[in-house]
Amino acid sequence: CRENPSRSLDVVLLQVAALGQLCISYFSIVAIVSTRSGRSMDLVNLVYSLLIIIEHVLQNLFIIEGLHRRSTPEELCLSFVGACGKDSTINLQNLKEQGSLSSEMFQEPTEATVNDQAAVSAEQNDTDGP
Repeated sequence: CRENPSRSLDVVLLQVAALGQLCISYFSIVAIVSTRSGRSMDLVNLVYSLLIIIEHVLQNLFIIEGLHRRSTPEELCLSFVGACGKDSTINLQNLKEQGSLSSEMFQEPTEATVNDQAAVSAEQNDTDGP
């Protein structure tokens, strides 16, 4: 079973991005413990640093688990459209009747929309040039 390279890159980037905050929290804990002062603000900083470390570790675990989870075709279809037919095809008319799609998607384009699209197309043709 081969792993998706972009998924591996996402995991590495996530861990590298969290590394800075984890280091700051870790060294804050080291500084607070090594000074051994009994001020209440030091206790607040200690608890805050511990909570930040726990937050980042748990958050990264859940994100990585979500990246590695394999979806079934039914889940992919449901997440993409929001509804699937029995044969996993999309029936736009049924979705419109159910209210899953806005009626704006089914309107005929107005003259202004057609003109805007023609202008964009003309600009693209001008920039492509010889």
